[in-house]
Parts: sequence; C-alpha cells; structure tokens
Amino acid sequence: MLGLSRYAVVTSMVGMSLVACSVSPQVRAIPGLASSAAKVVVREHWRARMDGGAAKWDLLYVSNDIGTSRQQRGTVGVYRYWQQTLVQTLYGFKVPRGACVDAANNVYITDFGADDVVEYAHGGETPIRTLAAYAPLSCAVDQRSGDLAVANWFKGVSIYRHGTGEPRTYTDSFLAGYYALGYDSNDNLLVTDGCGYYNSDPTCLPADFAYLPSKAKSLVAIGLPGYYLNVSAILWDGRYWVIPAWAETCKISYACLTRIGISGGKATYVSTTNLNDFDDPGAVAVYNDDNPKQQATQIAGPPGFYSNIVYFWNYPRGRKPVGRITDGVQAARDAAISYRTVR
Repeated sequence: MLGLSRYAVVTSMVGMSLVACSVSPQVRAIPGLASSAAKVVVREHWRARMDGGAAKWDLLYVSNDIGTSRQQRGTVGVYRYWQQTLVQTLYGFKVPRGACVDAANNVYITDFGADDVVEYAHGGETPIRTLAAYAPLSCAVDQRSGDLAVANWFKGVSIYRHGTGEPRTYTDSFLAGYYALGYDSNDNLLVTDGCGYYNSDPTCLPADFAYLPSKAKSLVAIGLPGYYLNVSAILWDGRYWVIPAWAETCKISYACLTRIGISGGKATYVSTTNLNDFDDPGAVAVYNDDNPKQQATQIAGPPGFYSNIVYFWNYPRGRKPVGRITDGVQAARDAAISYRTVR
C-alpha cells in the first residue's frame, strides 16, 4: 500500500498539472509539432469525419501529455504503423494519458485534465463520443462485449457497458489507487495501483493488483509472483498478461516485460522479454495482426514516462528496437494500435 508521503508527492504533482491546464481552450496549432504532411485537428466539432487516407492503414496512436501552458496542450499523434510516419495530430486535449481500442477499431483517449474519455473512429479527425470520467489515467476495452474500463486514479474502475452510457464503478480497499488495467480475451480484467509517476520517488512501494473475473460483481485482490514498480500498463499479448515494469523478474538493471498466466484466481510467472533502450517502464502497445487471440508479433510505444521517442520491437524476442518515431513525439505517455479491418 502507499504511504502518506507518496500520496502527498503525487497529489502535489497532479494538482500543479491541473492548475496549469485550467485555462480556457485555445484553437491553435502547436509550432513544430506536426510535419508538413500531417494535419492538426482541433477537438471542437462533435461529429465523425474519416480521413480517406489514414483510414486505410493500421494506425498507432500516441498520447503526448504536454499540457503545461496556454500555448502547449496535450496532443495525440496518429501514425501509419508500418511506415512509422505521422499522418495527423489530434489537438484540443488538456492532459491526454491513456489510449485503447475496441473491436471496431474505434480509439479511446483518456483526458486526465478534462475529466473525460474521448472516442474517435479509426482514422477519424473529430470525436464521435465523449464520456464523463474522474481523473482518468488509463483504459481498456473488452474485445468481445465492447465494455470500456477506465482507471479513475483514486475514484475506482468505471466500466461503461458497450462503451457508452452511465458506468458501473468498482473499488477495492486492497488497492491504494487505480492506475493501469487490461482485459484478456476471456473478459477478465486485471487492475493495478501501479506507483507509476516517477521512478525516483523514494516512497514508491511494490504495486498491488486486483482481478475482476468475467461476469463477477466485485474486484478481488490477487498476488503476482515477484514485485513490480512503476507499472505503466497491463497488456494482453493473445496468450498471456504482460506487465511493463521494474520487476524482480527482469534479467537486466532496468525495466522489462513480464508475462504472467492467471488460472483459477492464481497467477504464475511465464517468461520475461528484455527491451534495449527501455530504461523506464513505458506504456507500450501490442501488435497482433488484428487477431486478439493470436500472440503479439511486435511491441510499440514510448520507452519511458514523458519520452520524446517511440520504439518498435519484435515480440516476444525483444532486445534491439527494429524501428523508431520522433516526429511529433513530445512527453509521450501511452500508445494504442487501431487496425484497418474490423475484427
């Protein structure tokens, strides 16, 4: 569990961020953020409009939490996945954090500063829906039911049935907060309190986890083998849970990906993937060729908190990156992959 000093540190940091982001919205491009070939999109027209070019490709969405002044607010960069090129920038956020995708390839972005979750169609330039939330940090979508789960910092886990309407909120006294979460392919949800702000925080204690089995009515505490610090995301690679974190299971001196199996409410260690240039536990995304039951073949995302680069690695081999993006990447926090075909 978190100590009082950790609450104080984190609350102070977030409070300063929200004060800085409380100014009235301004419609302007961010100088130098979008390339000449990319589009800067303002989140003001609440209707969906497809970009005929972008919608034809697998797309990587990267949230940039740079909301620290009137001139610079958070953005979301949209990239052609395989070409690793910026095609458009979604603008108008305060503090965009989490990113996730449903089976129809609609993309959800959690805006921590605006207390909402914004939904875009694949390749869309303007939102198709916004959902009220409370300091949302991350999100995940159950690919079978379409249920959207949102981690609302200290408020709980809110689940929007079929991704819309009023949510049902789950809490668990075992967790000190709600930071990262993810679904497997059998509708089970794994949640952590993470300790994921700064790895230099001396009060950061090993993360605790909770589990919401399919059709269950409450979260239950679950212990994972080893310890995990700064859990940035919880992923499903098609076969196993994947935990990006500083962990006891890492065979190197920095963060790694730990694969975990859960059966009958018991978690077991499977294996570890080490990623070169992955100094901090970045919130990476898994690429599984549009088949959520097939094990991922690549991993993509920022190598750490507030990174100005996005790497691509082969998976589960890992090690040396096989690609990189820097165009438009500023203070990246999360990544999600939207496919060109509907699952």
